[in-house]
Parts: sequence; structure tokens; C-alpha cells
Amino acid sequence: MKKIILSSLIVACIGFFIYSIYNSFVYTTQEIYEENWKIKFPEHITEIYDIHSPASFRSDGERYTIFQLNSNNMDMDGFYRGGLNTDFAEKILEKLEVPKEYYPVFCPEYLWMELTKYNDTLFIMYDEKNRIFYIFEERI
Repeated sequence: MKKIILSSLIVACIGFFIYSIYNSFVYTTQEIYEENWKIKFPEHITEIYDIHSPASFRSDGERYTIFQLNSNNMDMDGFYRGGLNTDFAEKILEKLEVPKEYYPVFCPEYLWMELTKYNDTLFIMYDEKNRIFYIFEERI
């Protein structure tokens, strides 16, 4: 009986590992954010930079991504102007040891949005002038 339970557990772990690797090759970073957070990015964006903590069994960890918007069509519903608090973003940048050249210039004119789901947080800053999204994610 113990062998059956142990074998089932090993097969489940291997299956989850294969599924995780498969998803990392099949889904783009944009699609991962859209699926996890039920948000929709504009169609014409280009990924400039992406870094995340090593994959874990529960998919927890941090992620930082920069996207360039390639058009002027952007629905800004849900974004705030002013009152930008950068503490969360700076914490993610430090944890991931992001090179300084990929840091945003924290500017009070950025539009921003913060989403929370359970204990997870997604923080988005948008630089209207340069049409750049800075996305910070922490999944616990």
C-alpha cells in the first residue's frame, strides 16, 4: 500500500514538473500575466526585459517585466495618476537583483495600478511619454 501511495506521489510530482516546463515554453510572459490576473494588455506590445525567481512547486516568487507599447491605442481605465508609492517595486527589483539599466526612472507622472489576489500582488507602472509598462509581481 505504501509503495502505491509513494509511486502515485512521484508520478504526480513528475507530471507537475513536466506541466510547468511545458507552460513556460508555450505561454508568453504577456499571456502568463493575462491568465493569472485576468487582465488584457494591448495587442501591440514588445517584451523588452523579463526576470523572475526560480520556478517553485507552488509557482510562488517574484517577477519583473518591461513591455514597450507599439501603438498609441491604450485604455487607461483602472490606472491612477499621482500618489505613486514605489516601495513594492523597489523591493522586487532588489530581490531579483535587476541590473540598474533596467530600473524604471521612478517618476510621479507615471500612471499606475495595483491588483491583489489572495496574498499575491501585481503592480503596473505606465510611462505615457515613452509608452513603457513596468510590471512587478509577487506570488506567495
